[in-house]
Amino acid sequence: AAVVTESPRRNVARAIRRTFYRILIFYIFGIMIAGMIVPSNDPDLLKPFSDPTQGKVSESPFVIAMRHANIKTVPSVVNAGLVTSAFSAANSFSFAASRILQALAASRQAPSIFKTTYNDTPIVAVLFTCSFGLLSFMSLDHGAGTVFRWFVNLSTVGGFFSWVTINLTYLYFYQGLKHHNIDRTQFVYRGAFQPWLSIWGLVMCIFFILINGFQVFWNFRLQENDFVASYINIPLFFCLYTYWKVTRKTRVRIVGERDFTKGIPSIAETETEYRRPHGFWERVADVVF
Repeated sequence: AAVVTESPRRNVARAIRRTFYRILIFYIFGIMIAGMIVPSNDPDLLKPFSDPTQGKVSESPFVIAMRHANIKTVPSVVNAGLVTSAFSAANSFSFAASRILQALAASRQAPSIFKTTYNDTPIVAVLFTCSFGLLSFMSLDHGAGTVFRWFVNLSTVGGFFSWVTINLTYLYFYQGLKHHNIDRTQFVYRGAFQPWLSIWGLVMCIFFILINGFQVFWNFRLQENDFVASYINIPLFFCLYTYWKVTRKTRVRIVGERDFTKGIPSIAETETEYRRPHGFWERVADVVF
């Protein structure tokens, strides 16, 4: 994000601070409301899990609640909003994934073809990233509920591995700062309760990776595909890591070898003058976004 963000030191720090409140409001509060308006044993909510061969995935609990209340128009509006939100999320993640792939290619960690650009757009990386959307057609054979569960398991464990890497990287970073006597207070942004939060995050992510597919062990013969979807990321992650270490002959740098000064652009190179918002709506947009 910092590569394509204007004034990254200022704006990325602001985005990180606001992420906590957005998660609290939209996720935690939303889950609480959903749990209050739809019972956990609602047949419409559990239908895809009781019959995975059905052609549709579980509906939004908000839509189910409105249907139970005989509100006929609003469920369609909510569904349209959910589709729009899903499209927006897919667009954002496609953008992020294609740029990550381009960056990996630029650093010789992925095939060089992914560096190919057209009008400053990494067209090959974008096409490759978007091609994974074609996997959704698997639902024509296995049922949308089953395929949806596979994708949830794969993406969930992949996300946990990302956070394992992030937390572990930060712990190495924190250790290096301590060794070189670098004061974190000089940074534009610094996380609170560190390194304890990173340790907690690392332990919890590993824990959830291990228990992500625990339900398959109750009836393993009937859920081999779910087992693969839940745990295939574990050997894949370590195989790729080992392959890179062996073929590139890289190593983890000891704390005294970690450099925190070279290659870091100055504030003058990355930051622009902050323009304060004028008027009511600009101030609202500045707070929200």
